[in-house]
Amino acid sequence: MIRSLLTLVTALAVTPVLAPAAHASTEFQQVAIDLSSLQVPAEAEITLTWQPQISPTYAECKTADRAESAGLLTSVTASCWATESQTITVTASYAGQQASAQLAFTSPKPAGSPRDYRLMRTPGGQFLKFESCATIPVRLNLGGAPRNPDLDFATRFAVRQLAQASGLRLVFKGRSSYMPRRGAEPPSRGIWIGYAYPGAGKGRSNLLSRGNRDELGIGGPYYSGRTIVSGQLVLSRKNLAKFGGTPLLIETLMHELAHTVGVDHSSARGGQIMAPVATGEANVTWGRGDLRALKKVGPGRTCPAQL
Repeated sequence: MIRSLLTLVTALAVTPVLAPAAHASTEFQQVAIDLSSLQVPAEAEITLTWQPQISPTYAECKTADRAESAGLLTSVTASCWATESQTITVTASYAGQQASAQLAFTSPKPAGSPRDYRLMRTPGGQFLKFESCATIPVRLNLGGAPRNPDLDFATRFAVRQLAQASGLRLVFKGRSSYMPRRGAEPPSRGIWIGYAYPGAGKGRSNLLSRGNRDELGIGGPYYSGRTIVSGQLVLSRKNLAKFGGTPLLIETLMHELAHTVGVDHSSARGGQIMAPVATGEANVTWGRGDLRALKKVGPGRTCPAQL
């Protein structure tokens, strides 16, 4: 008999007010760009562009501060984050003039306590796990949405992060026509992702709550005995668009994917991806509790190389 834990997993929600204490490990890092040789008026609008060293990756910068002297802009400070440690070249432009600086971005260390985690259990108290060393395909249904490069990148990145932390053989297989819904069982083994509005019909999923304006996603496993057979999750197209931002999209995917492999919620304010409430900060680093949990749901050994 295949059972579902989707009804037992609390959906991830977001608070519109940023709460730095919730994800203290995440910080934008800053670099100053010298504009003293460009003769830029102090009130000028500066355009920031940036180029990450690693591809594919994701980086984002914003203006954090400006300095001026004698009516001229002398420098701007850019505040940046990226999904990986790397060098980011940041360029400030005005009226055809440019100046650049490089930021050696370092990913934050895992935060919180290694004891801050919970694992999903069967009614008999057994921990749930996928079959060790088996390949787990991951597929995405866009729900009729236009192709979204940020969603594609976020999905691939989150799958890679989960695979690296757990040791599970997760492989992103691209698009799917199956939309996860309550009462519907995934068509085959693997993890199935939907990007949808709440409700019934094309591009919708009844796993999402119609009245919850803060819900970002919901996910969980299907299991037989203590073995996870498949997992499914749905991202709220409406609420993710409302709160916006690639960092939040990545964080939501990492959180819900971890549910599908048997990781439950951590405490609310322990600096973990698996906290039940997201802050919308650029938090794409597993916490220490997350990492402990993911190791426990992984194969627990080095799997033989695939031919």
